[in-house]
Amino acid sequence: MAKNDNVYIYLLRDPMTDEVCYVGQTRNPTMRCKQHRKKRGLFSGNYALRQWKGYLIITGVDPIFEVLEIVPMDKALEAEKQHILQCLNKGEPLLNLCGTNMKRTGVLERMRNSEWHQIFRTRGKNELSTRNRPKVARPRNSDHSNTGTRQAARS
Repeated sequence: MAKNDNVYIYLLRDPMTDEVCYVGQTRNPTMRCKQHRKKRGLFSGNYALRQWKGYLIITGVDPIFEVLEIVPMDKALEAEKQHILQCLNKGEPLLNLCGTNMKRTGVLERMRNSEWHQIFRTRGKNELSTRNRPKVARPRNSDHSNTGTRQAARS
């Protein structure tokens, strides 16, 4: 089996409470760990996970990334589900959606009852406002014919 055929099942742990907040899978754990620590992903994806990441950013810490096991690709989804169920059975405040309805899976309730969510609600709006979003490099238009139009419109 080639290295690319393996999938890493991992978890994200809150460094301040030691609680498991997310279980996921990846083929490249180094890259995935870096992605979870960047601000760039803060404004897309799972709402509850974004809120938690925002809390970690404003408190100046990174999530703890732990690889749980390495499995063949065809066993990855089942292994991930098993780890999610184990964490939920232990009472971990997981933010995985496990479907599309956050109310049904209890994610919203776990999020709203958490200490980090209260801190994020009071501090996060100011510290992570749209002004502070990471800048996205946009390709420059090589055709400068629009430049005069833009300048004229500003005058």
